[in-house]
Amino acid sequence: RFWEAPTALPYHSLQYTECQVNRLVMTPDSQMLAVAGNPHVRMYEITGAASQPVRSFEGHSNNVTAVGFQQTEGQWMYTSSEDGTAKIWDVRAAGCQRDYDCKSPINDAALHPNQGEILTGDQDGFIRVWDMAKNACVSEILPEGKVPIQSISMASDASIVVAGNNKGTVFATKAQIRVHPPKPSNSRPLSKIEAHNAYCLKCLLSPDNK
Repeated sequence: RFWEAPTALPYHSLQYTECQVNRLVMTPDSQMLAVAGNPHVRMYEITGAASQPVRSFEGHSNNVTAVGFQQTEGQWMYTSSEDGTAKIWDVRAAGCQRDYDCKSPINDAALHPNQGEILTGDQDGFIRVWDMAKNACVSEILPEGKVPIQSISMASDASIVVAGNNKGTVFATKAQIRVHPPKPSNSRPLSKIEAHNAYCLKCLLSPDNK
Protein backbone atom coordinates (compact mmCIF):
# COMPACT_ATOMS: atom_id res chain seq x y z
CA ARG A 1 0.00 0.00 0.00
CA PHE A 2 1.24 3.49 -0.93
CA TRP A 3 0.51 6.49 1.27
CA GLU A 4 0.50 10.25 0.75
CA ALA A 5 2.74 11.75 3.41
CA PRO A 6 0.89 15.10 3.80
CA THR A 7 -2.55 13.52 4.23
CA ALA A 8 -1.59 10.10 5.63
CA LEU A 9 -4.10 8.59 3.19
CA PRO A 10 -3.51 5.55 0.94
CA TYR A 11 -3.60 6.24 -2.80
CA HIS A 12 -2.54 2.92 -4.38
CA SER A 13 -2.32 -0.73 -3.39
CA LEU A 14 -0.86 -3.92 -4.84
CA GLN A 15 -2.02 -7.50 -4.40
CA TYR A 16 0.52 -9.81 -2.78
CA THR A 17 -1.11 -12.68 -0.93
CA GLU A 18 1.30 -15.56 -1.63
CA CYS A 19 3.49 -15.28 1.46
CA GLN A 20 5.10 -12.78 3.81
CA VAL A 21 6.93 -9.76 2.38
CA ASN A 22 10.65 -9.80 3.24
CA ARG A 23 11.91 -6.74 1.34
CA LEU A 24 10.51 -3.86 -0.74
CA VAL A 25 12.84 -1.97 -3.10
CA MET A 26 12.07 0.54 -5.87
CA THR A 27 13.96 0.65 -9.16
CA PRO A 28 16.23 3.73 -9.57
CA ASP A 29 13.65 5.41 -11.83
CA SER A 30 10.88 4.82 -9.23
CA GLN A 31 8.68 3.14 -11.83
CA MET A 32 8.79 -0.43 -10.51
CA LEU A 33 8.69 -2.10 -7.09
CA ALA A 34 10.48 -5.38 -6.33
CA VAL A 35 8.84 -7.49 -3.63
CA ALA A 36 10.98 -10.23 -2.11
CA GLY A 37 9.11 -13.20 -0.66
CA ASN A 38 9.51 -16.94 -0.37
CA PRO A 39 11.12 -18.12 -2.62
CA HIS A 40 10.68 -15.55 -5.39
CA VAL A 41 10.73 -11.86 -6.33
CA ARG A 42 7.72 -10.20 -7.94
CA MET A 43 7.96 -6.92 -9.87
CA TYR A 44 5.07 -4.45 -9.87
CA GLU A 45 4.39 -1.24 -11.76
CA ILE A 46 4.05 1.61 -9.28
CA THR A 47 2.29 4.14 -11.48
CA GLY A 48 0.07 1.75 -13.47
CA ALA A 49 -3.47 0.76 -12.65
CA ALA A 50 -2.67 -2.98 -12.53
CA SER A 51 -2.35 -4.50 -9.07
CA GLN A 52 -0.83 -7.79 -10.25
CA PRO A 53 2.92 -8.36 -10.84
CA VAL A 54 4.27 -7.70 -14.32
CA ARG A 55 7.39 -9.88 -13.87
CA SER A 56 8.45 -12.79 -11.69
CA PHE A 57 11.94 -13.99 -10.82
CA GLU A 58 12.18 -17.65 -9.85
CA GLY A 59 15.37 -19.50 -8.91
CA HIS A 60 15.79 -19.41 -5.14
CA SER A 61 14.56 -22.29 -3.01
CA ASN A 62 14.04 -20.43 0.29
CA ASN A 63 13.27 -16.96 1.65
CA VAL A 64 14.69 -14.09 -0.41
CA THR A 65 16.42 -11.90 2.18
CA ALA A 66 17.72 -9.00 0.06
CA VAL A 67 17.02 -7.37 -3.28
CA GLY A 68 18.56 -4.34 -4.97
CA PHE A 69 19.33 -2.76 -8.34
CA GLN A 70 22.19 -1.38 -10.38
CA GLN A 71 22.15 2.27 -9.37
CA THR A 72 22.61 3.99 -12.73
CA GLU A 73 19.98 2.45 -15.00
CA GLY A 74 18.57 -0.44 -13.01
CA GLN A 75 19.22 -2.92 -15.81
CA TRP A 76 20.16 -5.71 -13.43
CA MET A 77 19.10 -6.82 -9.98
CA TYR A 78 20.78 -8.75 -7.18
CA THR A 79 19.17 -11.00 -4.59
CA SER A 80 20.25 -13.14 -1.64
CA SER A 81 18.46 -15.98 0.08
CA GLU A 82 18.37 -18.35 3.01
CA ASP A 83 19.15 -21.05 0.44
CA GLY A 84 22.78 -19.86 0.69
CA THR A 85 23.04 -18.20 -2.72
CA ALA A 86 23.31 -14.69 -4.10
CA LYS A 87 22.08 -14.18 -7.66
CA ILE A 88 22.37 -11.53 -10.37
CA TRP A 89 19.41 -11.04 -12.72
CA ASP A 90 18.89 -9.15 -15.95
CA VAL A 91 15.50 -7.50 -15.34
CA ARG A 92 14.70 -7.75 -19.05
CA ALA A 93 15.44 -11.49 -19.43
CA ALA A 94 14.39 -14.77 -17.87
CA GLY A 95 16.65 -16.64 -15.46
CA CYS A 96 19.59 -15.49 -13.34
CA GLN A 97 22.86 -14.45 -14.97
CA ARG A 98 25.20 -15.12 -12.02
CA ASP A 99 24.90 -17.52 -9.10
CA TYR A 100 27.20 -17.39 -6.04
CA ASP A 101 27.11 -20.15 -3.43
CA CYS A 102 28.00 -19.11 0.13
CA LYS A 103 27.25 -22.57 1.54
CA SER A 104 25.48 -20.83 4.43
CA PRO A 105 22.11 -19.05 4.64
CA ILE A 106 22.53 -15.40 3.59
CA ASN A 107 20.72 -12.87 5.79
CA ASP A 108 21.55 -9.70 3.85
CA ALA A 109 23.37 -8.36 0.81
CA ALA A 110 24.51 -4.94 -0.40
CA LEU A 111 25.88 -3.50 -3.62
CA HIS A 112 29.42 -2.11 -3.57
CA PRO A 113 29.61 1.55 -4.72
CA ASN A 114 31.79 0.42 -7.64
CA GLN A 115 28.72 -1.43 -8.97
CA GLY A 116 30.87 -4.46 -9.70
CA GLU A 117 30.82 -6.31 -6.37
CA ILE A 118 28.18 -7.70 -4.05
CA LEU A 119 28.64 -7.98 -0.28
CA THR A 120 26.85 -10.72 1.65
CA GLY A 121 26.40 -11.36 5.36
CA ASP A 122 25.61 -14.93 6.35
CA GLN A 123 24.54 -17.22 9.15
CA ASP A 124 28.12 -18.40 9.77
CA GLY A 125 29.24 -14.85 10.63
CA PHE A 126 31.08 -14.06 7.40
CA ILE A 127 30.99 -10.91 5.32
CA ARG A 128 31.95 -11.95 1.80
CA VAL A 129 32.72 -9.84 -1.26
CA TRP A 130 31.76 -11.30 -4.66
CA ASP A 131 33.45 -9.86 -7.75
CA MET A 132 31.11 -10.01 -10.75
CA ALA A 133 33.91 -9.61 -13.29
CA LYS A 134 35.93 -12.49 -11.78
CA ASN A 135 32.73 -14.36 -10.94
CA ALA A 136 34.23 -15.35 -7.59
CA CYS A 137 34.53 -14.50 -3.91
CA VAL A 138 37.54 -12.22 -3.44
CA SER A 139 37.33 -11.35 0.26
CA GLU A 140 36.09 -12.92 3.49
CA ILE A 141 35.79 -11.11 6.83
CA LEU A 142 34.87 -12.83 10.08
CA PRO A 143 34.49 -9.88 12.48
CA GLU A 144 33.09 -11.59 15.60
CA GLY A 145 33.46 -15.30 15.14
CA LYS A 146 30.54 -17.40 13.99
CA VAL A 147 27.85 -14.97 15.12
CA PRO A 148 25.28 -14.60 12.30
CA ILE A 149 25.42 -11.33 10.35
CA GLN A 150 21.87 -9.96 10.11
CA SER A 151 22.38 -6.71 8.20
CA ILE A 152 25.16 -5.11 6.16
CA SER A 153 25.84 -1.67 4.67
CA MET A 154 28.83 -0.08 2.92
CA ALA A 155 29.93 3.56 2.88
CA SER A 156 29.35 5.45 -0.37
CA ASP A 157 33.14 5.93 -0.68
CA ALA A 158 33.73 2.22 0.09
CA SER A 159 35.91 3.09 3.09
CA ILE A 160 34.09 1.00 5.69
CA VAL A 161 31.55 -1.77 6.05
CA VAL A 162 28.94 -1.59 8.81
CA ALA A 163 27.09 -4.68 9.99
CA GLY A 164 24.72 -5.79 12.71
CA ASN A 165 24.73 -9.30 14.10
CA ASN A 166 22.54 -11.80 15.92
CA LYS A 167 23.61 -10.54 19.35
CA GLY A 168 22.51 -6.95 18.69
CA THR A 169 26.06 -5.70 18.11
CA VAL A 170 26.74 -3.15 15.38
CA PHE A 171 30.31 -2.74 14.20
CA ALA A 172 32.34 -1.03 11.50
CA THR A 173 35.34 -2.60 9.80
CA LYS A 174 37.63 -1.60 6.95
CA ALA A 175 37.11 -3.01 3.49
CA GLN A 176 39.71 -5.73 3.04
CA ILE A 177 42.32 -6.28 0.33
CA ARG A 178 40.95 -8.49 -2.43
CA VAL A 179 42.67 -11.82 -2.98
CA HIS A 180 41.65 -14.97 -4.80
CA PRO A 181 41.20 -17.48 -3.42
CA PRO A 182 40.11 -15.47 -0.35
CA LYS A 183 41.83 -15.85 3.00
CA PRO A 184 39.45 -15.39 5.96
CA SER A 185 40.32 -12.29 7.96
CA ASN A 186 39.53 -11.99 11.68
CA SER A 187 40.11 -8.25 11.53
CA ARG A 188 39.27 -6.27 14.64
CA PRO A 189 36.38 -3.83 14.09
CA LEU A 190 37.22 -0.12 13.94
CA SER A 191 34.29 0.56 16.24
CA LYS A 192 31.70 -1.51 18.04
CA ILE A 193 28.33 -0.61 19.54
CA GLU A 194 26.23 -2.85 21.77
CA ALA A 195 23.12 -1.45 20.14
CA HIS A 196 20.34 -3.87 21.07
CA ASN A 197 19.50 -6.61 23.54
CA ALA A 198 18.29 -8.88 20.73
CA TYR A 199 19.31 -9.50 17.12
CA CYS A 200 19.57 -6.57 14.70
CA LEU A 201 17.04 -6.30 11.89
CA LYS A 202 18.71 -3.47 9.93
CA CYS A 203 21.72 -1.19 10.06
CA LEU A 204 22.37 1.56 7.53
CA LEU A 205 25.03 4.23 7.06
CA SER A 206 24.02 7.88 6.64
CA PRO A 207 24.71 9.51 3.25
CA ASP A 208 27.68 11.44 4.69
CA ASN A 209 29.15 8.19 6.15
CA LYS A 210 29.39 9.69 9.64
